[in-house]
Amino acid sequence: MIAERELSTTEARHRLDTLCQLLNLKCTVSHQDGHALVATCTLYSLSGEETSAGAGKGQHCMLGAVAESLEHHFLGNCTTDGAQMTSGDLIQSLARGHDDWLLNSVPTSSQLSAYRMEALEGDSSLYVPSILLNPSSRYIKEANETEAAFLSKYSSNSGMALGCTENEALLHAINECIERHALSVYFLSTCQLMPALTVMKPSLALLTETFSENANLLAHSRRLSIYMLNDFYGLFFCIAMAAPEHESTLAIIGSGCSASASVALYRAVTEQLQCAHLRGDQEKDEDHDTYRMLSTSTRLSKLLNPVTRAKLAELKPAACVTSLRKQIQHTTANLKAHGRSVFYRTLFNEPGLACAVQAYIPGLERFHLIRSGLPVVPQSALSQGARAPHVYL
Repeated sequence: MIAERELSTTEARHRLDTLCQLLNLKCTVSHQDGHALVATCTLYSLSGEETSAGAGKGQHCMLGAVAESLEHHFLGNCTTDGAQMTSGDLIQSLARGHDDWLLNSVPTSSQLSAYRMEALEGDSSLYVPSILLNPSSRYIKEANETEAAFLSKYSSNSGMALGCTENEALLHAINECIERHALSVYFLSTCQLMPALTVMKPSLALLTETFSENANLLAHSRRLSIYMLNDFYGLFFCIAMAAPEHESTLAIIGSGCSASASVALYRAVTEQLQCAHLRGDQEKDEDHDTYRMLSTSTRLSKLLNPVTRAKLAELKPAACVTSLRKQIQHTTANLKAHGRSVFYRTLFNEPGLACAVQAYIPGLERFHLIRSGLPVVPQSALSQGARAPHVYL
C-alpha cells in the first residue's frame, strides 16, 4: 500500500532523487528489518556532512524514509526559514477567537520568534511561535530565555509533510495534526481526564483486506492490541500497541489518521513496527525516564500500556476512494463546522517536483507529548476555566 498519493512509486522516487540532486544532497537508504518493512535514510552534503535523517515504514518504506529525511532537511537546515521576532501582543491578537490556549497564553509583553501562517481558506493569518513548530536547539534556547518558556514543553514538528504534489503535502500535514490531537484525546480519556470515547476494534475482514499484500504485516497486526475511533472531524483514528516487554518499560505504540479506515490502520501498525525496530539505547533511556514520571500518578500510570478492557464492537467500514483534493475539502469542512481552521506555511514548492508544507490547526491538543516525558496539560487547563474541560472537537 502506498497511501494517499497522486503519483506512482516510480515517479515519486524519480522526483525525490531529482530533488536531492537539486539540493546537492547525497542519499543513503537502508532497511532495518528482515522483511524490508522499515528503512532509514541519511542525507549528506557534497562535502560529506550529515544534514538530516528520517525513517519510513511499510512496503514502500525506502520511499518514505527519503521523504521524511527531506522534510527534516527543510525544517532544520534552511537558514532563511521565514521566522521573525514577534510580540506576544500580536500573537494573541491574531489568535483571539481561535480557542487556542497555547497562543492565547503567550505573555503580551514577550518578544519571540514566530512563523506567519496563512489560512488555507480565506485571507486571515496567524503568528505561531517557532518553538511550537520546530523543536530545534536554537528555538528551545530562545524560548527558554523569554516569559513564554512554557511553550518549549509543547514543541513538535507535527504537521510537517513533504509530497510530490501540493495536495499530497497538504493532506498529510493536516492529517498528522489531527492524528496527534486524536492520540492526545485518547490518552486523556484513558487517564479518565475526560469522558470515555466510543472505541472499536478492526474486524478480521478489515485486517485481512488492509494487509492482503503482505503476510508479515498481517501476522504482526494480529499480535497487537488495535483500537479505532471515528470521532475526529470525519476521520478515522487508529492506535496499535504491543504489550511492554517487561516491567518498567512502556508499551510501544503507533498511530494513524485518515479518511480511510484501512489507511489509518496501515499507518498505525507500520508505525508501531518502525518504533519497535528503531528503539535503541537512547530511546530506552528516555522511555525509562518517562516510565518513572508516569508511575508517580495513578491516572497517568494508565498510559504505560494504554489498552482498554471494555468489550468492543468491530469496525468494518466501506472503502474510501476519494481524491486527495476532496479529502482535504471534506476535512476542512468538518473542521469549520466545529469552529476550527487550517493555517499553513510553505517551506518549498517546485511544481512538477515536490512541495513541503507545515500545518497548524489552532485549538488542537498536544497532551500526547506527556508520553515522551514532558509535563504537559490539556488546553482546558491552560485556559484557566475559559474552555470547557471536555471539549475536543
